[in-house]
Amino acid sequence: MSPGWTALLTMTKNVLTPPSTFFYINFCNIRGLRSNFQSVEHHLSSTKPHLLFLTETQLSEATDSGPFSVPSYFLYSHFRSKAGCCIYVRNDLTCSRAHALESSEFFAIWLRLKDFILGDFNVHHQLWLSSPFTDHPGELTFNFAILHDLEQLVQHLTRNPDSLEDTPDILDLFLISNPSAYAVTLSSPLGSSDHKLIFVSCHISPIPPQDPPKRRCLWCFASASWGDLRRYYADFP
Repeated sequence: MSPGWTALLTMTKNVLTPPSTFFYINFCNIRGLRSNFQSVEHHLSSTKPHLLFLTETQLSEATDSGPFSVPSYFLYSHFRSKAGCCIYVRNDLTCSRAHALESSEFFAIWLRLKDFILGDFNVHHQLWLSSPFTDHPGELTFNFAILHDLEQLVQHLTRNPDSLEDTPDILDLFLISNPSAYAVTLSSPLGSSDHKLIFVSCHISPIPPQDPPKRRCLWCFASASWGDLRRYYADFP
């Protein structure tokens, strides 16, 4: 990834999910978390997705994340002026942040979750993303997806143009290794963002309850006193 990209990435590891039939992931380019925080807070409290990923938070690195906390959610942040990103994780999930995988060359947060990569990639590819042109970052992203057998599921335009010179594009991508398990829909932007909010859902199967452990009696024959046992039986008539 090249400098200037703003993306949120996740890798596999254990996620403990509550009893539910679907796992919900939302993400968008918020274009300023401070100015749109009220919309973000309302969305989280009303929709309650398991994960909400936001790019272009546009807060300085020294910004205290406390004022942007939302009840029932953990906040993971990587703030930068004119860029940055953050993730809201519902507090009934268990995950960990992989700081060792994060780089200063681009703005990203790595969480140990499921195999998917998402965010505002800001890349263009004519054949892959129906862009008006193909740029070098677009070629790199496409080759990366092919190399790692990832499919891009966002099929509709995600950015609303601000002026006549701008063109609508698919800039927010969701790359996944098992596409059949996920469904993607688009909704209206949060607050004044110029990017649509993207809903991703995945059906999950609840873990069936297990039988409680049963008590068993184990005989340790090597520790038995065979002489005492013989004398015990010798007393029988």
